[in-house]
Amino acid sequence: IAAHLEALEFDVSLVATEWFLCLFSKSLPSETTLRVWDVLFYEGAKVLFHAALAIFMMKEDELLLTHQVGDIINILQRTTHHLFDPDELLTVAFDKIGFMTTNTISKQRKKQEPEVMKELDERLRRLNSLRTDDK
Repeated sequence: IAAHLEALEFDVSLVATEWFLCLFSKSLPSETTLRVWDVLFYEGAKVLFHAALAIFMMKEDELLLTHQVGDIINILQRTTHHLFDPDELLTVAFDKIGFMTTNTISKQRKKQEPEVMKELDERLRRLNSLRTDDK
């Protein structure tokens, strides 16, 4: 899935930012959100990654057939808005994703940090450029 999304130049933050910032409350039905929160409070932040990866995994076949970023967003939004069975999501998140520790997540964050900082610098330069052009 990752290779396909990268080939389409799909920025996962288009969907994941809302998922993580709102703790899935704006994207999942309330009964599913509350179950995710239950597990989040018990297991910690790694649950957010498990749930996000599970959503992608649940729609893997459909996502691999896409050719446009808009189609990916539509599939993911349709999926999250109709995930009324929290057991379905959590089963995939914990039985099919595999074990993920907080330490593993921290290592991956550290590994991605230079790329993230580079992108933030680039966005800041563009913003400053736009402000200069407006003056």
